[in-house]
Amino acid sequence: MQFMCRMTALCHPQRSNTTALMLNSNPVSRVNPKVPGIPKPPSTNTSNTPAANLPGPAVVPLAPLIKAPNPKAPGTEISNSVIITGFSDFAPSSNGQSTCQIVASNSAKLGARKINVVVTLFGVGELKKLYRYYYKDQSGNMLPADPVSIQTFKTGVQKCLQAVVDAGFTTIHITPHIDVQEKSPTGKGLWRNVVKYDPSIKYGPDKSNSFTYEDVLLQPVADALNSVVTKEIAVEFALSAESGLSVWSYPKAYTQLMQKVKVRITKAMSVGTGISFNYDKVCGCVEPEEKDPIKYNNTYLERFQRFKKAGGLNTIDVQGVKDLLDQSDFIGLSSYAPLPANLDFPSMGRATQTVAFELTVFGIDLRKYLKKPIIFSEQGLGGCTEGRKVAPDLNFVRIHPFYGAWLTNGYSASVDPWKVPAFRQYRRTLYRLMSQWAAQGGGPQYRVDGLFIWSVGTWDVQAVHPLSTNKAGTYGDDVISNYIKQGNLVANRLK
Repeated sequence: MQFMCRMTALCHPQRSNTTALMLNSNPVSRVNPKVPGIPKPPSTNTSNTPAANLPGPAVVPLAPLIKAPNPKAPGTEISNSVIITGFSDFAPSSNGQSTCQIVASNSAKLGARKINVVVTLFGVGELKKLYRYYYKDQSGNMLPADPVSIQTFKTGVQKCLQAVVDAGFTTIHITPHIDVQEKSPTGKGLWRNVVKYDPSIKYGPDKSNSFTYEDVLLQPVADALNSVVTKEIAVEFALSAESGLSVWSYPKAYTQLMQKVKVRITKAMSVGTGISFNYDKVCGCVEPEEKDPIKYNNTYLERFQRFKKAGGLNTIDVQGVKDLLDQSDFIGLSSYAPLPANLDFPSMGRATQTVAFELTVFGIDLRKYLKKPIIFSEQGLGGCTEGRKVAPDLNFVRIHPFYGAWLTNGYSASVDPWKVPAFRQYRRTLYRLMSQWAAQGGGPQYRVDGLFIWSVGTWDVQAVHPLSTNKAGTYGDDVISNYIKQGNLVANRLK
């Protein structure tokens, strides 16, 4: 059976990223004694072990605690994602509908008004440069970007977006991904967050077959959107997602692209552009090879000092990133931060807290941007190991929410973590709290203004993707789906 894995931090089907699980090195709250007037943030202890008994302190965000991020502002629903990985997602299946149409239709039946469309581009290259952009054809083979394949891609995306519009969604969020293979189309996968590519540079073998990131992704998607949206639909367009090193190396290029995207989408009610970061290793530049998320958080300040001492700040454009954030209409992030054993409201915002903390060393205070929407462009709990096997215990599940199983043959009872009672109950508790938390707008430190589930495989709590359900069973959970629907009624002021 062939497996696929969510392409997020520390997770790639062709790359081993697992290290020893350090359950005795869970984060403990620490504040900077030299910074006056900053109250102690919520504990980031991710075990049941009392914080005082853990061996070492960890760095945590230094944002102040507040009772509510903005009690006058509405909350947000929990929404699903249409995930486009190739031309096969546009092709009709045996029932006459494409995967894209099925996911859009299933999501609409659950009462959501927003939907996320994840658009995947491929590339071949190295960590420091790309050779060429690619798509995946209907058979899953790498197809070089050229005028014909670009048009095929645009046509397929337009059909997908038309299905989204026909389903009645009033907000469309675009999350672009680029998955890079090392040196050849069959090479090992490279994590997009650490690949240094310039979105304004043309990559390709010759002049007639060289294209920019704008040519192969942003422009065709923007044009496809403009062909189908109406004045009743709002568009949120992230220019990139989980491409930290690219953004921090070439922020001016992304800032210039914002206006280029906006002017191509004239028929929507509104168009907002922004950037989406990974929840940790935000810049993709501070020793990102560390694979343990808790260890990385615990040692982030020390790692940054080594990065700075080695001249690392000269390799990125911090002021450019500040300017980019100033120009952004929203700030996105992937929400896969380790979770505590005892879930509560503050732990729902741990991903934002982690991003805020990592930004502080660059002189960027996320609190400055509290008037901008903060959107979880991805969220999920996978329940598996990197090898797409059921996780060994609950500790592994909650510390590695990004690991899950996306099986190309669909649901498999042998790879169903939610059959384990403790895992199932934990997931239900997570989404019960998250639906309430999102409906009230997040908090206590930062708002949340959009939250999109990674809707496929073991992450797909509402089973909207056709691969998430078959005669053998489903990865969905009706109890969780009801939590989400009830929370969405509150968020959308229908209850």
